[in-house]
Amino acid sequence: MHEPFFTSHFGRKEKKLTKKNAELKRRIEEAIGEICNAPEKSKLLKGEFEGKRSYSFGNYRIVFAICGECRRRGFVRLNRCRDCGEKPDNSLVFFDIEHRKRVYK
Repeated sequence: MHEPFFTSHFGRKEKKLTKKNAELKRRIEEAIGEICNAPEKSKLLKGEFEGKRSYSFGNYRIVFAICGECRRRGFVRLNRCRDCGEKPDNSLVFFDIEHRKRVYK
């Protein structure tokens, strides 16, 4: 199981999305659990999002990075994670959550 870390941006977006939607909150928590158990099942992103991964559930996308993969593949500079050196390789950093039409803009 991987250990999740959440950026402040992710926290704000999650709070905004789930403020009046308990069902979406439950689905997000379930998706995060699935990601923590098997992050490799997500889509590796390219282009401006290189170094990050995307997990789809319903009409929403969660953008995150696997710390060990980030270091091995040289994406540290691209992802610019705070405290990168202090996080173990089995850590996940969650960057964004958004509707599929807006997440990559």
